[in-house]
Amino acid sequence: MTQKEVFGRGQTLEKAIHDHGLPIILVAAGSGSSVEITEPSEISSKTDEICDKAAVMGNGIVIKDE
Repeated sequence: MTQKEVFGRGQTLEKAIHDHGLPIILVAAGSGSSVEITEPSEISSKTDEICDKAAVMGNGIVIKDE
C-alpha cells in the first residue's frame, strides 16, 4: 500500500484526484475516516465530507492505494 498526502480542498484536491484517476480512496489523516470515490458525480460531495473530517483532526487528506 502506498499513500500520498494532499493538503486542502478545492483545486489541489481535485487535481490530485484527476492525476490519480478513479476509483480512489481518500483518508482524513489520523482519523481513520475514509471515502471511496468511484464515479465523477461523487467527487464534490465526498471530497467535502472527507475535508470536513480532516479539518476537525487538523490533518491533511491522504490518497490510499492498495
